[in-house]
Amino acid sequence: MDETSTIACPYCNSETLVILDGVDGDIDLVSDCENCCRPINVRATVEHGVVVSIQVE
Repeated sequence: MDETSTIACPYCNSETLVILDGVDGDIDLVSDCENCCRPINVRATVEHGVVVSIQVE
């Protein structure tokens, strides 16, 4: 089951949707902003299929 979260792009501040794989644990991925196309480093923690924390750089 995939989990989705909306984050704010650290470059242009527009909202961008990221899709996490729904696997419990720590996830590190790079997602491109839907508005400015710059790469965003996303770190998330998933517990029991729910995103409990998410950080963007």
